[in-house]
Amino acid sequence: MLPLRRKESPSREDGDTFDVTCGTKNAASMLPPMSDPTPRPPSNENLLLISAYSTHPDSPLLAVSRRIADSGCNLADARLSTVGRDVSVTALATGSWDAVAKLDGSFVPQLRYHAPAAVSAQRRL
Repeated sequence: MLPLRRKESPSREDGDTFDVTCGTKNAASMLPPMSDPTPRPPSNENLLLISAYSTHPDSPLLAVSRRIADSGCNLADARLSTVGRDVSVTALATGSWDAVAKLDGSFVPQLRYHAPAAVSAQRRL
């Protein structure tokens, strides 16, 4: 292991601090650029986040993805987590305002009624 170089600093009582830049002149030059290559979504995009929780034989993944497709929305992102026999699905649906309203107004209550799962939905306008 290489020893760290010390440099003078008036802020400490003993007058010494560690040089964490490892001898480089500019520590910020070692960081990657802060440009984001992915474009941001348009501000008029309508989103609906659906979370469903159930046990393994009655996984809500297929029911949630079918409801999203049937309403005319797109599945932007989906996460599936399992712990033992429990399955949790989080899906982000995007689409026009009428398709998201259709999904939120009719399909999510149907999913709550027919699927043996705990379902919640949150809409972003």
